[in-house]
Amino acid sequence: MKQIILFALFLAALAGFVSISAFGQHDETTSRGLTAYVKAFNDTLSKGKLDEWMGLWAKNAERIMPHGTQAGLTDIRSAYEGILGTYTSIKLVEKTRTVKGHEGVIECQFDAVTKGSGITISQPVTLTIHFDIFGKITQLKAEYDEEEMARQLRAKRA
Repeated sequence: MKQIILFALFLAALAGFVSISAFGQHDETTSRGLTAYVKAFNDTLSKGKLDEWMGLWAKNAERIMPHGTQAGLTDIRSAYEGILGTYTSIKLVEKTRTVKGHEGVIECQFDAVTKGSGITISQPVTLTIHFDIFGKITQLKAEYDEEEMARQLRAKRA
């Protein structure tokens, strides 16, 4: 009986170690995914390379914005085509990040110049990104102050 209890304790300890180890691996993978996202936003999407950009996304991904949600690669691609049609320049500057398992949160600054009017906007954004086991984005949720962005656009037109 004593051996069974000791064996059970050993298995419980081993399970804890394995889950902590696996969790650490997910953290590492997620951190790499966040780095890839920001780098690709600045070096790939900003240059209009949509096919390459969409390679970051899982087939059934979801993109949640304050003004609406896009589901699936076709809708997400259309949203980014809209961004490229609105701005001549886009950039993300990462400020902080938090990683836990398959979820990463980055606080960043979105900077852009509008087409036509040349108005520069700068907006803090919080991105919560979930990744699948293959490192593809399954969900991106962006939080930012839409009213502040609109205020910047109005103030710079005046």
